[in-house]
Amino acid sequence: MTRRHAELVEQGVEIRAVNVDLLGQDSRDEAQARAVAKKLALPFPVLWATEGFIDGLEATQRVLMDEQTPLPLPSSFLQYAQGRVAVVYRGPVTVEQILADLDLLKTPQDQLGDIATPFTGNRRAWPKSIDPIQIALKLFKGEDGALVRRYTGQLIELAETKGPGHETMNAAELHYFMGTLLEDAKQDERSVSAYQFAIERDPKHVQAHHNLARVLTRLGKQSAAANYYQKALSLNPDDLELFFETTTALYGLGQVERAVTMLQAHVQRHPKDLRGLRLLSWIYATTKAPVT
Repeated sequence: MTRRHAELVEQGVEIRAVNVDLLGQDSRDEAQARAVAKKLALPFPVLWATEGFIDGLEATQRVLMDEQTPLPLPSSFLQYAQGRVAVVYRGPVTVEQILADLDLLKTPQDQLGDIATPFTGNRRAWPKSIDPIQIALKLFKGEDGALVRRYTGQLIELAETKGPGHETMNAAELHYFMGTLLEDAKQDERSVSAYQFAIERDPKHVQAHHNLARVLTRLGKQSAAANYYQKALSLNPDDLELFFETTTALYGLGQVERAVTMLQAHVQRHPKDLRGLRLLSWIYATTKAPVT
């Protein structure tokens, strides 16, 4: 590949070599590794891999190939200019193979599926499009949560910048998903920001309002939590769980009359709902001042 570098460049291929010798904690052989890389005098840039970078490559090959096997060395990725992966080479690859695969980058989208299909026949329907959040959930199963958050962060960046091929990505849903990941990691303060971003992108995102209210309650910010509970309830008034959380939050803020009014209206509409009756009775029993 070094000898034929000029040929690849002429075809529009940019090469980046990634050296893994310095992974993990600082190595005693760092100086030697850098000296060897310099001595090779490669005609293309040599990058020094980090654990996060390798995790990203591992995740890519697992998602594309549905394999929970380590990425072999050497491995190569042929990418479009926009960053999307076209081919994964698990092991050594020849210049001839790369040049042959360049035609795939020029192939119309409607023909790529036929090329990838391992048997002949007529297509009756296109495969269901891949949901990036489903990919993240797949990685999340038995995987390091930090890796999933990094991957989701990359998706958010693509959604926000509307990069080529990613114009339809749902930024609000990705911010919401990031909020759930941060909650799972016990990072409530950061999850608040993620849910707020989701709401900015989609002011009618009920679950983002609901989750944000719950997190703010845990953080002791009951007043702000009550506002988000009420907004969520206005967007989805038939959600009973949300209704009771909202009335409980109002009661906790001292807005007893408002909570009672909501519960009285609910009991009138649903006289057999024991949960509403019990909560209303409990408020009557624990409130010093009379409530009408």
